Amino acid sequence: MKSTSDMLILTFMLIFILMMNPLLMGIMLLFLSLTISIMSGYLLNNFLFSYILFLIFISSLLILFMYMINIQSNILNNSLNKIIIMMMMIYIMMNKNYSLILSFMKIKMINLFLFQKFFTFPNNLMIIFIIMYLFLTLTISLFIIKIKYGPMRK
Repeated sequence: MKSTSDMLILTFMLIFILMMNPLLMGIMLLFLSLTISIMSGYLLNNFLFSYILFLIFISSLLILFMYMINIQSNILNNSLNKIIIMMMMIYIMMNKNYSLILSFMKIKMINLFLFQKFFTFPNNLMIIFIIMYLFLTLTISLFIIKIKYGPMRK
């Protein structure tokens, strides 16, 4: 499962570099964030953090889609076939380097233990502070804008 998700992440990242269309970039970011969220859920054995991460990605992608659909109305994309062929080639090449992927998995297990330090006692207070700060800035910005006045831009 982990090696397959690693291959998917690498493939999506390489395809993202080749994309020129903002809507296709957004779709690729959606797939990439879904894969990363699932992988982090399996690594942490807790899907709460990955669920929150995925919701943050989705909310930003919805804003991106809203702006890009207004800008780009009926432009065709002809490079999709090239991207699909490249994705298949990358998948075949990654399958042959399976032992290389297994060595990276050992490094990931070490990183997992380092990642869990953020959620232990002294550091979890900082995370709670950051969450409260973001919530406070959200409520203050909503208070400043006031819904009866409409959007901030004119």
